[in-house]
Amino acid sequence: MNEIEISVLDPEAWVRARAVRLAALTEDPDAYGARVEGEAKLSADQWRNRLGSDLWVVASVRGLDVAIMTVAPTVPALVEPSCPVDPLTCAWAYGCWVAPEMRGQRIPTRFVDFLDRVAPEHGWINLGLGVFVENRKAKRVYERIGFAALTEPLESSSRPGTFFQPMFRPVAG
Repeated sequence: MNEIEISVLDPEAWVRARAVRLAALTEDPDAYGARVEGEAKLSADQWRNRLGSDLWVVASVRGLDVAIMTVAPTVPALVEPSCPVDPLTCAWAYGCWVAPEMRGQRIPTRFVDFLDRVAPEHGWINLGLGVFVENRKAKRVYERIGFAALTEPLESSSRPGTFFQPMFRPVAG
């Protein structure tokens, strides 16, 4: 089995973040609110700003980035009114993607384990994320990691007419 390394990208690693994010949006466009056409047009400064505000976590094998998960320090405004946990102590994971050839390697579990380890330094007590309701496979993956649907699905602001399921879990530790 290949050794999988989990690390956080800093703003100067924006080219790596961009490459993995665009691969995700190209490979699985229906899994995300964003579209590859829009994100491909972002400037280097826009990418650096993104990496400076949220935590961009990648999984790499032998120097090749094979998965990504981004984490915002609080829940999105759309989720906040119905959030079953304190939104100020809940990180929000989004944009998780694993390259097809690496699926089945428990990379989402490794991402969440990593977040559990760094949560105390950020003041996170809970982790949240959203999964489009039609993406049953991803929902099952997150349920196995301990996430639960504690609210009703919400309509996506980026994909009107499409609903996502907010899911939450307490930080382990």
